Amino acid sequence: YDSLDALYERMWKRRLRRRLLRRARGRTLDVGVGTGCNLPHYPSGVEVVGIDLSRRMLERAAQRATTLDRPVQLAQMNLLQLEFPDHAFDTLVATFVLLCLPESLQTAALRELHRVCKPDGVVLLLDYKLSSHAPVRVLTRCMSPWLRFAFGGRYDARTEGYLAEAGLRPRYRRSHLGDSVISLVLEPA
Repeated sequence: YDSLDALYERMWKRRLRRRLLRRARGRTLDVGVGTGCNLPHYPSGVEVVGIDLSRRMLERAAQRATTLDRPVQLAQMNLLQLEFPDHAFDTLVATFVLLCLPESLQTAALRELHRVCKPDGVVLLLDYKLSSHAPVRVLTRCMSPWLRFAFGGRYDARTEGYLAEAGLRPRYRRSHLGDSVISLVLEPA
């Protein structure tokens, strides 16, 4: 995974992660922590809990945390069935995760994030979206088979359309890369 994504990570993902994750505070749940690409970008003092379905990804995240000397709790868990009580986290983070879920599961995933978010907490999202620019749409359509093969994802996630139904509202929204990537800071509605 890290090898496949290394070029994107160096070119722009790292910068966007750093910019968004500086907003993390308190007890933070990183859903779909993967190999731990977010770990270097959390502010000091943030207590990070990371979950992922893949045991191998979690093993890599644990190695990265050790290398960074970053304490983190890791657990194999499904985003759709979080094993945490209501209002357990100050910050929820999902970077390039929701694009891997089919449209039919977007609301359920967002509702789970809302459920475990404290009433005054935030949800930080960074993900691909369908661009409004025709040339960018053509490019992402050409690259879609690669994204599906390599990461099980898609460029046309419509996550923003499910926010209200999940009980979340945007506090901050910013588009990147010709509006094909979006960063959102959400709060419980």
